[in-house]
Amino acid sequence: MLREHSLRANYQAAVWRRRLERCPDIPSPVGSGWCTEDGTLVIDWMGDQLAPQAVLEVLSCQCSRSCKLPSCYCIVNGLKCTDMCRLQDCTNKPEDKNDAEDSDW
Repeated sequence: MLREHSLRANYQAAVWRRRLERCPDIPSPVGSGWCTEDGTLVIDWMGDQLAPQAVLEVLSCQCSRSCKLPSCYCIVNGLKCTDMCRLQDCTNKPEDKNDAEDSDW
């Protein structure tokens, strides 16, 4: 995220440096913290994945009908399914979400 922000700031500074040129040669912003989606220029907030695929597999499963062994990554790793998991109404969810929120630190 910081890398993409730095790329956008550097690109903007390069544009501003050319402000007095009559016909400045300004390259495309794609790849400098921006990308195109459906032909529209949008900010590229994260660049690559949020985390390596192995970490994402440990944090979430891609079960589509039910969470059960051996296909559910959460159960295989001895974890409860989270809000990041694809299936939101499985039987492997924590019983009460308020238990974690109400604990005293």
